Order: sequence, then C-alpha cells, then structure tokens
Amino acid sequence: MELGLTSQDFRSVAQYITRSMIQCSALAQRSSPPRIAFQAVRNNTSELINTDMFLDRMRSEMVRFSEGRALFLDRELVDAVESENRARRRGGSAAGDTGPLAADYFLTGQVDDIGTTAGTERIKYWRLSFRLTDAKSTLVVWQDDYEIKKYERRALGQ
Repeated sequence: MELGLTSQDFRSVAQYITRSMIQCSALAQRSSPPRIAFQAVRNNTSELINTDMFLDRMRSEMVRFSEGRALFLDRELVDAVESENRARRRGGSAAGDTGPLAADYFLTGQVDDIGTTAGTERIKYWRLSFRLTDAKSTLVVWQDDYEIKKYERRALGQ
C-alpha cells in the first residue's frame, strides 16, 4: 500500500470537510449566503503536496455541495476584476460596477503527518485540519479534522 496521500484521499477529505462546514451553525443561521475566501493550505509534512491543486479540489467540492448556502470568492481574479471595472468607467458605463466582494469568512487549513516504523511495518498518520475564521472578528467559527491512517508491511531485506 502507498503511504502517501492519493487523489481519492483528497476527494474524501474535500467531501467530508465541505459537508461539515456547510452544516456548522455560523453558516446555517445566516439569512443570506456567506462569502468565503480561500487562504493557503499549509503543508507541515515531509511530503511534497501540491496544496494549490488540493485547494482547487476543495473549492470544486464546496461549490458543488453547498447548493447556494455559501458563496466562494475567486481571489485570483481580483486584479483582473478591478482592471475591467476601471476600463468600464473610462468608457462611461460605471453604473452598477462593483469591486471585488469582501469576504465574511476565511477558510484555511493545514496538513500534518507522523510516521512510525517497527521492523518490517510502517504506519503513517495524516491529519488534515481546516478552520473557518470570521473576517471581522477573527473568531474561529468552525473547525474540523480528517484523519487517515496508512499501513505498509515490507518483506524482509527491503
């Protein structure tokens, strides 16, 4: 068995975390859908993990499973949106132009691991932790973890 994280692991994490976050009281009790901005996922492991790709997977799952109960901001396009709005204003169609929306919450996370080896057995534990932070107060309004355990037995002499 491969001890590293696989695409199926990332898919499972994204689905679990999305369902958990969407059901939290901070989001469920709002009268309008909150705007959520994604922040970087910190890799605290010794493994090379493409955290941008993982965050893209999270965003895809969240958009799909949230069913309009949350709105997700695309921070990568802020400069392009502002540039487009400036061009519109120069062209005289500033009515209705809006800038990038402010986030109500920031979603961030981290990946941690620990491994143990005893003889021919190796065990690796992964903990993927995410939190939703109120953008005004910095209060953490939701946090959840997803844990993965992987086991490998090697033949003698390997």
